[in-house]
Amino acid sequence: MTRDPHSKREAKKYANPIASREFILETLLREGSSLTARQLAKRLDLERPDQKLALKTRLAAMVKSRQVTQDKRNAYRAVSKPDFITGRVLAHPDGFGFLQTGSIGDDIFLSEREMRRVFHGDQVKVEIASKRRRGKSQGWIVEVIERCTQNLVGRVRVTADAAIVEPLHRRIRHEIVLEQALPDELHTGQVVSVEITHQPELSSPPRGRIQSVLADQLTPSTEVAVVLRNHAIPYIFPPSVVDQVNLIPDVISASDSQHRFDLRSMAFVTIDGEDARDFDDAVFCEETEGGWCLRVAIADVAHYVAIGTALDEEVARRGTSVYFPQQVVPMLPEKLSNGLCSLRPGEDRLVLVCEMKISTDGQLRDHVFYEAVIHSKARLTYNEVADYISGNQAAFAQQSTLRNAIDRLLQLYKGLLKARLSRGALEIDSQELVISWDEEGTLSGMQPVARNDAHRLIEECMLCANVATAELIENAGLPGLYRVHERPEEEKLAHLGNILAQYGVSLDTGKQAITARDYQKVLDQIRTKPYAQALQLLVLRSMTQAIYSEENQGHFGLNYAAYAHFTSPIRRLPDLINHRLIKHMIASDCVNPHLRRVARPASDKAYPYDLASMAALAVAASQTERKAEGAVYEVLEWLKCEYLKQFLGEDFAGRVTSVTKFGVFVELDQLFVEGLVAVDTLAGGYYRFDADSQRLYSERAGVSFRLGDAVMVQIADISSEQGRVNLELLSHEPLARSDLKARKPRKHHDFSGRAGAKARGRKKKKRKG
Repeated sequence: MTRDPHSKREAKKYANPIASREFILETLLREGSSLTARQLAKRLDLERPDQKLALKTRLAAMVKSRQVTQDKRNAYRAVSKPDFITGRVLAHPDGFGFLQTGSIGDDIFLSEREMRRVFHGDQVKVEIASKRRRGKSQGWIVEVIERCTQNLVGRVRVTADAAIVEPLHRRIRHEIVLEQALPDELHTGQVVSVEITHQPELSSPPRGRIQSVLADQLTPSTEVAVVLRNHAIPYIFPPSVVDQVNLIPDVISASDSQHRFDLRSMAFVTIDGEDARDFDDAVFCEETEGGWCLRVAIADVAHYVAIGTALDEEVARRGTSVYFPQQVVPMLPEKLSNGLCSLRPGEDRLVLVCEMKISTDGQLRDHVFYEAVIHSKARLTYNEVADYISGNQAAFAQQSTLRNAIDRLLQLYKGLLKARLSRGALEIDSQELVISWDEEGTLSGMQPVARNDAHRLIEECMLCANVATAELIENAGLPGLYRVHERPEEEKLAHLGNILAQYGVSLDTGKQAITARDYQKVLDQIRTKPYAQALQLLVLRSMTQAIYSEENQGHFGLNYAAYAHFTSPIRRLPDLINHRLIKHMIASDCVNPHLRRVARPASDKAYPYDLASMAALAVAASQTERKAEGAVYEVLEWLKCEYLKQFLGEDFAGRVTSVTKFGVFVELDQLFVEGLVAVDTLAGGYYRFDADSQRLYSERAGVSFRLGDAVMVQIADISSEQGRVNLELLSHEPLARSDLKARKPRKHHDFSGRAGAKARGRKKKKRKG
């Protein structure tokens, strides 16, 4: 028999050693088939009862660590070549998780037990199991490659035995055990920042030490602070950046204006929201023979953010400004974002101008880019301009220059709107949630506000400049960043078409190439229907997310062959990158009909980006954008929950906006927020979910929930930390037969009896306790 090469090691570790794990595996692999414990003991020359018992114990441990498998006849086989995959952990709020591999294949399911070993975001190596779970491959964590959570924010809970910090993070369920002696002033409920000193393990929870006390309780400002830390969003500028910005002069010098076109006499105006503080775009329109000349002037951020400086590195790290209610985390320091790069009225500002020739029917005929200096004549708001457009002649009564400027912009807008309709771009009925605060800073109201014509006017002007930028990049011979929105995936298209057909809405999914115009036809068909909001959400979810890319792939939603971002370099890195490309071309000696320059020596500076670095910037910009959106969404959900607490226990009418296997989401009519009616709270027995028809139904009760169904619900429970609003169903009225294709006569279902009684009983018990 072959000698065990690890026998000396085993003899040191155990009083009665047996074969090592490595030698057992080698023996099983050499055998080529499964062996029972008795057969394996014979192969290993283990004769004594204690040796055989030790072998069974070791085999059980090897099964647990997935080195060997055990079949139904208790025979063992070596796992010769485990299938390992590396990726990032994506935790689910319910405790389980997934391994995100970044490849086209499915994510790998990780059980709640496996998730005890890691935090959300950790990089791990996982072994793939042979069986599948929840429709996905299942895996076991074999190695933690990178720990990504070093600090957390949470709420203190002091018990008789220990002090715990419960993380205020929707994807982290671990409780952090504090290992330090607690200060006398620390008490349950305080919000603290914790340094993780010991990472989670399968057999032990994570441990940490308090770094600072952030607040005695959660407030809107504290919630923002929590979210910033949870999403790793930089919010403090490093000293090196502060020092660099402090050296920038506060006013525009004569040398700054040199080699720029002087447009200070033109009546440029900015049009923004009432609470806007940074004004990075100004517009000026003139009537020409056969159309219009539109000048879009954008703050020349690239003039101040030199490549390779500390400020440049910080801007790249942030990637975007993050706009929370009542608070902004800017991409640029305030001296730039609200000062030198904000086109404030009555002050000279350096800009990059896109000058465009536009026909009366709104078609972009020509464009040219150049550096300039402007002097904005007015800071207008959307509401002021919309009021004037709607016919209020008293607006700007004593300001004929402004009236004329707005009149010309309005005429231009009418042409651009015709072009938009002709192009077939998507026109989605979107609303902005406006949050009201009282004098003490307490949330006092939430109301959706629709966009007005002033919003659309400025949007169309910006779209023109962005399209011109994309056309310039295409012919530049140098890389830039495109804004890409790909066509919907075939599978999602088929699914959407199947559901729409049930509502009598047609979408020709059999076309070789679906277009935004086809989507717009769907939106037009449902616009006045009671289920319009639900189906519009379904349409939006069927589309891909827009991203940044070094390659032009068109923009599906806007129906442009090429599109890029140019108009917001104060708050978006891709716009700044494209400004650098344009300024490099202007400073060079390249001949391009779409560039204009004041005579000066050509720059010999090399363009610092190649295709590979631009691809990396595209990925980073897309990621920071998603991170910012997630952070803002989390704060808004928290604010909604806090606002809704005053309505706990009250009844509201609503409509089903989403159907899942775990329940139905309902938008409340008067409050315009969503809550969940969980499937386990519904009367009628077992419910099945039909993904093809987006239907949750009980055959025994004859009840079926679909998108757009009218319901009456009660707000039963609210968790601000999880952003959850739980609803109890009181009554349900399916859509009328005329609204659905080929369905049975509808029945009104009253759930206020048994299910409602159960809910009210739980509530009474809770209040009594």
